[in-house]
Amino acid sequence: MWSLRVVVALFVISLFVSALTGCGETTQSHAILTTMSGNVTVLKPDTGTWLEGQVGMTLSIDYTVKTDTVGRATITFPEGSTVELEGSTEIRVANLSISTGTPATTISLRQEIGKTTSRVKKLIDPASRYEIETPAAVALVRGSVMFVDVVQDGNTTVGNEEGNISVVAQGVEVLIPEGQHSSVTTGQPPSPPEPGTTKPLIASISNVRKNEGLKPPPAPENADWWYYNVTLRNESTIGITLEKRQNHYTNPRRDWSDDEYVFKNLVSVPAGEEVIFDDYWVWFSRWTEPYPATVTLIFYGKDDLGNDLQTTCTLTVNVD
Repeated sequence: MWSLRVVVALFVISLFVSALTGCGETTQSHAILTTMSGNVTVLKPDTGTWLEGQVGMTLSIDYTVKTDTVGRATITFPEGSTVELEGSTEIRVANLSISTGTPATTISLRQEIGKTTSRVKKLIDPASRYEIETPAAVALVRGSVMFVDVVQDGNTTVGNEEGNISVVAQGVEVLIPEGQHSSVTTGQPPSPPEPGTTKPLIASISNVRKNEGLKPPPAPENADWWYYNVTLRNESTIGITLEKRQNHYTNPRRDWSDDEYVFKNLVSVPAGEEVIFDDYWVWFSRWTEPYPATVTLIFYGKDDLGNDLQTTCTLTVNVD
């Protein structure tokens, strides 16, 4: 129904030293699965079969590594940079090549979902590049420690623990200072930097169903409707209390917002935990021609220190 592409690219400075040649050709290299725990599986492109991961396994182009909820894994690249996968993460090696003309290496990964920590060596060749593509931006790095968090709807958070990092999406570049992060909603430019290497409260949408179940009572006869779930995850080390929510709608003719909805009972999200709202719904009237529409949910709350918090998630649908 909707798809967005966010590329998180880390432009770094150099990997391998090789003799200078005039043609500047590249050769394919490989990475190593150096540590793992829990359930880690690897998809080989030539078999289409998921295999049990093994420490020391070589990973070439189009190999995919996936962890379950308790799985953990580390991939090490030729020059010593690493990417660490937390639980429920999936990442694919899209490109891994070494230039035969310069000491430059290109590492390109595709992160579908989950959390990774990239520890990129301080390199010496400006032509080298370390890139993580997700469903949402592009981050630029020079020997740094960077966090990438991708939730179910593709929204991405990029955090900077150390080094020089910027994130690019929709043609907008945002510099991320150390100790801060930027959030990218699919199809939108990055947010201004915010304190903390991760976003404290992350919202995502899942289990979207079109024209299933009872039509919401306000929806007219000529309407499409969708039910969906919203998950809010507390990434901080202190509790968060949700106070209210507001919906914003957009179609090709107009955009508008509902009045703020104040939760009758404040919703508590303990540190490191999540809450799920089941069966939220939205409807849009049909026109003579199909059209795209979106609903953006904005949640407001406070952490246990009294700081105001806000997070959003967006559902894009096709009305036909």
